[in-house]
Amino acid sequence: RLYSGQLIVMEDLRLYYEKNQKTVEFLEPFIKTSTDITTADDGILDKPADVQHILAIAYKDTTNPKKYWPTKQLGTGQIEDIDRIPFRRADKAKNRVHWAYMNEEIQLYPIDILTVKMYYLIPPPEAKIAFTLDTSNPDEDFLVFDATNSIDLAWPEIAFNIFVYKMLDQLGVEIREQLLNEYARFGIMQERTYKP
Repeated sequence: RLYSGQLIVMEDLRLYYEKNQKTVEFLEPFIKTSTDITTADDGILDKPADVQHILAIAYKDTTNPKKYWPTKQLGTGQIEDIDRIPFRRADKAKNRVHWAYMNEEIQLYPIDILTVKMYYLIPPPEAKIAFTLDTSNPDEDFLVFDATNSIDLAWPEIAFNIFVYKMLDQLGVEIREQLLNEYARFGIMQERTYKP
């Protein structure tokens, strides 16, 4: 339940990534970047194997190699529509580059050679508590915490209550108000993403 709770919290927070600095700090342990080059043949960007969610994609300015320009994500139905409008059409010279998911791949427009930087979330590691059985006492056995085989949550410590409430929620315990209050501490309103 803890791992599925982590994935749900990550999805909830991802929606606020560019709107709330606290959310960025909260997700910081899971943010990675990768740089790749698309070709003029297909404009496909390879998706790293550890991608959970793409946060943003930027491309390198050809005249200033230290500068990256943001791209805009399109839905598959928008690609042809935007291509018909000259002032919205993808044009590298005018700093208008778009991307969309196409057949499980990331397609960039215009189809050209682009150096691209992707910002994305990786899945959280699965936290676990391990124990060993101590049978040294002939009258009773004890479970002893095994620090070597235990894995802590990778989230900041301030996330502890959110995971407790999220797991209780998954078990059917009525804690809606506490969970909403915990999200509100981070400036996040959960009405839209909370699923009772």
